[in-house]
Amino acid sequence: MENIKALSKRYIEFFEEGKKMGKYKTAVEFCNIIDVKPQALNEVVKGRSNVGLQLIQNTLLKFPELNPHWIFTGKGNMLLGELPGQKNQITISTVPQVVVTNDNGAEQIVMMDSKAAAGFPAHINDRDFYSRLPTLKLPKLSDKQGTFICVQITGDSMEPTIQHDQWVVAKFIEDVETNIRGGDICLVVTNDGVICKRVYPDKKSGAIECVSDNDDYRAFELMPSEYLQVYKYACDINFNPSNKNSDLRKEVKQLNKRITTIEKTLKL
Repeated sequence: MENIKALSKRYIEFFEEGKKMGKYKTAVEFCNIIDVKPQALNEVVKGRSNVGLQLIQNTLLKFPELNPHWIFTGKGNMLLGELPGQKNQITISTVPQVVVTNDNGAEQIVMMDSKAAAGFPAHINDRDFYSRLPTLKLPKLSDKQGTFICVQITGDSMEPTIQHDQWVVAKFIEDVETNIRGGDICLVVTNDGVICKRVYPDKKSGAIECVSDNDDYRAFELMPSEYLQVYKYACDINFNPSNKNSDLRKEVKQLNKRITTIEKTLKL
């Protein structure tokens, strides 16, 4: 009984450490990742029951960095690959963990709508998350080396360059300081989701300044610990292009109405 209690304690320790590191924000998100009901985890966390084999198996499948020897015996480090005595820490990979391919082995571009993009940080190492998403192939990009994603952008912070609900295709960048020029449009994956901004890297601190094209939004800085991955803009897809000629005609009509109103006022 004492061994099972110790096992449950280590399991809770792993769960809490992952939450601290931003791998997931809530117990519900964690349970969605490992595909179990939240009630099962809740009972363990509150000490009303001990951790079951199903919980552990599902967790080991979704979090391959968890050391099975540590979870079952308490010996060694929490995570595989740690040096003896190294502090336990759950790290989120800075490189794409899953490459989705078609039947011929060709890499596909994963598409994330706004809802999927919001959950991207919590599932960044989840193989099943990527495999469930739709994919596309763009001839000029699919033949190039590198990993691309396609994300639906919401909001008006990048207008007029990127419109609300427009899709941005971007390539993963491993060395931001070297491969991003100041002002490049990028998709930045943070603990809170995916943002689209112009990025200005600081080579000394490793921080990046994020700037919107819409002047109504202030620029802000992200330190290396505050962003997980960066993807550089490659192209965009707009399913609802604006009609500039129509917009111009509307503006002319409004202007003519104003002139007519002014003329009437002057005659009076």
